[in-house]
Amino acid sequence: MQTARSHIKGQSLIEALVALAVGAVMIGGVSTALFLSVRSSASTRQLNNASRLASQELDNVRVLAEANWNAVYLATKYVNPSTTNPHYLSVVTVAGKTSFAINNGTTSSAIDGTTFTKSFYIQNVLRDGSDNIVESGGTDDPSTQKIVVTVTWPTDQSFEIVGYLTRSRNISALFSAWSAGPGLEGPYTVSAAPHGFSSVSSTVDFTPDNGGITLITE
Repeated sequence: MQTARSHIKGQSLIEALVALAVGAVMIGGVSTALFLSVRSSASTRQLNNASRLASQELDNVRVLAEANWNAVYLATKYVNPSTTNPHYLSVVTVAGKTSFAINNGTTSSAIDGTTFTKSFYIQNVLRDGSDNIVESGGTDDPSTQKIVVTVTWPTDQSFEIVGYLTRSRNISALFSAWSAGPGLEGPYTVSAAPHGFSSVSSTVDFTPDNGGITLITE
């Protein structure tokens, strides 16, 4: 009888150890699953924040382009992958009006404990004879600009969004000299008196290289 009881006690101890071992394995598996779930959730949240920042920056650049196309078109452009010439937008107030301004470099902001670095670069757009956008061999389209917004955060993570801006509402053109600008024909002259003048008019001095035009009044 004593031997039987000892055997039962020994068997119960072994079963308990086996149960503990199984429990430890299960707890370890659950802990690993929870850890991966939390890490995945954090990564998804960071990606969503980066996407929101990039989309917001692209929308703001679009607003600036609609209000002042030349501010975007004349900004320093993308040269090559090693010289991207990054920019970021800031809010400025001029003459009591609030608008955006393009700055060189990058800007950072912290969201949910993660620091995101944001920037964008601007690239000229080339079009072929069929008006299709091409990477090379086309003609510069001064009414279209390519905007690439990049957001990075620690652990070498990044998010990128690409957009094309087209000048449609703002049809003004900027001349840097008394000659035609990119994609334009001219200069246009109207010589019909009494309202017009031509390039040979004695009342107009168009010789300065800086694009100045002087009207000579009597």
